[in-house]
Amino acid sequence: MSDMARPDGCGRPAAATHLTTVFPDPSDPTDKQGRRRAAQSRESAAHLFEHGKGNNLSGVTGTLWAAYNGITELVDHKPTRRTPKEHLESIWFGDGYLLKARAFEIAKRGIKAWTK
Repeated sequence: MSDMARPDGCGRPAAATHLTTVFPDPSDPTDKQGRRRAAQSRESAAHLFEHGKGNNLSGVTGTLWAAYNGITELVDHKPTRRTPKEHLESIWFGDGYLLKARAFEIAKRGIKAWTK
């Protein structure tokens, strides 16, 4: 996926769009808690897009890879109320895995759109 590291492939506006697609607001406009959770996830991932581990390296900063990397860092390393075993199971087989897989698929679609 070397195209994910293309410097013209992302930037803040595209990263915001990517994160909104990965962490959408709930379809129910009255679900304030769901909207708050989605917004917090987008905000945390956006922070990691710019300041996450390795995202400040030359060739990574501002790329789609940095956006995806921020999401994986959020899922894998954000403290949760779960036990370490439950957290690991989520990362490998559960909701965390599904979120990272969805983020990757969305990123692949983004690459196709940007490389046309």
